[in-house]
Amino acid sequence: LQGHILAPFDTIDIVTERLDEWDYDDEDISIYTYLAVLGSGVTMTLVTMAIQIITPLLLLYNSFLQSDGDPNERFDVDINAQTENGNFLPTTDWDQFCNGNGRTEGKILITLVLIIYASSVVPDSLLSFFRVSGGSNTTYSRINSLRQIIWEQNDDTILQQVGFKLDRLMNTGYIALLYSIMLFILLNTPLILDLILNALAIEFIHQIDEHLANADWWDEGNRWIRAGTAELVIQGVLRLEILKSPSRLCKFFDIDPKLYKEEVGHKGLYDVEVAAVDDENPLYLSEKEWIFSKN
Repeated sequence: LQGHILAPFDTIDIVTERLDEWDYDDEDISIYTYLAVLGSGVTMTLVTMAIQIITPLLLLYNSFLQSDGDPNERFDVDINAQTENGNFLPTTDWDQFCNGNGRTEGKILITLVLIIYASSVVPDSLLSFFRVSGGSNTTYSRINSLRQIIWEQNDDTILQQVGFKLDRLMNTGYIALLYSIMLFILLNTPLILDLILNALAIEFIHQIDEHLANADWWDEGNRWIRAGTAELVIQGVLRLEILKSPSRLCKFFDIDPKLYKEEVGHKGLYDVEVAAVDDENPLYLSEKEWIFSKN
């Protein structure tokens, strides 16, 4: 019984004090992780998400445009084309897409980029999926495991729920979609300099949420994320949503509602007035608390 009661406090000590095991400088911790854990930081989350969504869309749109009005230099697409029955059906000049007329240097460079992505980006993305699922031994993955517990118990706030889902989405589906767009852009980039700049831009966009979260001005000393992780432990144990409602508490712990009402009252355990009275009752005070209450 003692071990069961003290287990949450031991866990809090572990996540806040054993920094060799819980390294909050983990590069996978992002702006979305902060929202998922703390339920705050909405403004920075919206700004980051806007950058990560709008920028690749602008690059994609630019790749559809003709260069200097010459359709032979860029892949041409007509999104307003109509069929005979009046339905919209985008048409493309596929003979202008990757038609083999590019420079040899560009072909070599795009081949090297594809090799790098096949040998590095793809495995990293698969590992990212694994860490998001909570199966890894990293601090970020452990935080995700705690968040999953709170999510399943439905003990998190609305903003925490939004952050949790965004954190998962932006580290799984978004990555796959981002690199798919990037490959299309690179294959449709005629200039070597543009090819290099586009590849670098995509890498920057991909990691901007992690870079912001690891900036010194954002959370110096990782105080907020460490305190938020400790709060997750408390949320997972106290089950405040159950304790606030007598009906939920009785149902969860299989207590007779009539007996519970007779012993506790109609307000249940979440009673501010009763708490104020108990706070001054010597029967519930330690010796030190009783002495201070007299002063």
